[in-house]
Amino acid sequence: MNETIANKLKEAREQRNLTQKQVASALGHKTSNAVSEIERGKVQISAADLYILADLLDKPIPYFFGVEFGDQEIEDLIAIISQLTSDEREQLKRLATSLMNMKLKLVEVERDPSDSSKRELLEDLYQYVIDQMMPLSHQLAAANELKEQLESELGIGGTSKSK
Repeated sequence: MNETIANKLKEAREQRNLTQKQVASALGHKTSNAVSEIERGKVQISAADLYILADLLDKPIPYFFGVEFGDQEIEDLIAIISQLTSDEREQLKRLATSLMNMKLKLVEVERDPSDSSKRELLEDLYQYVIDQMMPLSHQLAAANELKEQLESELGIGGTSKSK
């Protein structure tokens, strides 16, 4: 087993002041001896167990492979992103890429404030709004419809269900 993973597991467990027995209990099917074997690198941990321990120890999966971002905010984002579906991650990636491109365009306009660069920025901004915001407006409409249905069922808000 990768010694980095073993060392990081032990380090994270100790940071959380957890015993090997507590970790074993969280894994359900392991003993404290089995956790000791994992932490010493004698036994390879399964991906499923690593996922459980990452949650228990409040660490993102990359942490156990020696990848540290040095910023809790970034680690929190990675933890959140890891919970998204692949479609949601792809949508988030497109959104982040668009935002970065817009930022780069703004820097260009600041360096060259000509009318043509401003027009190009405005065109890019328009395309961004169309590409990114329109799906959000559809989601908002669906959320409002669901809200109205729930209010109707619960007899609260502006509408009430007739009995």
